[in-house]
Amino acid sequence: MHSNRFGLFALFVALTQSPMAAADDPLATRGGASTSRAEALCETPWENHGVYDTTIVYGIDEVVPPDEGPFLDMDPERNTLEYRERAFKFLRDYFGTEFDVNVAGQQFAFDDMGRGVLMWPLKTGVGSTHQVYAVDAQHVPRMRGKFPLTRVALRDDGYFVFVGAEGFTVHGEYGGEDGVELPPGTIFLAGEYRMFDGKDRLVDTLRYFSRIPSLSVFDPGAPVPTQLITISCDIESDLFGTGQVRGIGSLAVQPDGSSDLDFRYVMHFPTRLGDAEQAGKRCNTLRAPRGR
Repeated sequence: MHSNRFGLFALFVALTQSPMAAADDPLATRGGASTSRAEALCETPWENHGVYDTTIVYGIDEVVPPDEGPFLDMDPERNTLEYRERAFKFLRDYFGTEFDVNVAGQQFAFDDMGRGVLMWPLKTGVGSTHQVYAVDAQHVPRMRGKFPLTRVALRDDGYFVFVGAEGFTVHGEYGGEDGVELPPGTIFLAGEYRMFDGKDRLVDTLRYFSRIPSLSVFDPGAPVPTQLITISCDIESDLFGTGQVRGIGSLAVQPDGSSDLDFRYVMHFPTRLGDAEQAGKRCNTLRAPRGR
C-alpha cells in the first residue's frame, strides 16, 4: 500500500489544564490551593462563552515503519456484515455512493461520467494508534479535567473512500440532485474509534461519519512527498452522545518507506457549544505569573 495516499484528521486546541500546587503557577486554581482535580465552578464572563460537556484532544506524532501502518487492511473480525451495512448506508444516503455490503474488500463506485472512487476498509497500524492527550468529560467525574494522559489510545477502523485524479461527483444528502464535484485527493469516510485505557480495557466506542469531505493536498515545498489533510466528522459516542471532530495533519513518506505522521484532533460534545449545559460545570483558572 502506498501510505502517502492516506492520512487522517486533526486540529489543535488548548484544553482545560490540571491544577498545580505553586501559587505562581499560571494554571493554579483559585487561591493557589493544591488539588488533584478541578474544583472551581466555571465562569463565563463573555457572551456565548462556555464549556463543552466533553472535550477530547488526541493525535499522533510518530515515524511508523512500512509494516506497521499508517493504515492496514481492516481485520476480518472487525469488518463484519453488520458494520458494513451501517457504514455503507451512510455513504449511500449522504454521498450517493453505492457499495456492496456482501463484499468485504476494496470496491469501486462510479459517478454519472464514469469516474471512479476507491473504497478501502482500513485500520490504524500498530505503530500509528492515536494517543489521547486530554479528556474533560464534565458529567463523568472520573474523566473530568484529565491532562496530560498516558497510555490511553484510540484505535481506528473505517471505510475510506478516495477520489482519484479525475475528480468525482457525489449526490445524496450532501450533493443533492444536481451533484457536487469533489476534487482529486478528496477523502470521505465512515468508521469507528475504540478508546482503551492503560490496561487495554474498552472505555468507549465512537462512530464517525464525514459531514464535510476531507481535503488532501500535497505540500509542493516539502523535501519528501508530504500530504496535508483536514477532517470534519460527526461523532456518535456510547458515553457522550453526539458531537463533532475536527483535525489537521501531515503525512510524509520517507526514502526508506516509513511514514512520518503529525496529526492533532479535537473532539467535542455536543456539536454546538450553545447546546451544552453550563450549570454546575467545574473548571481550572488560568492566571498570569507574578510580575506580568
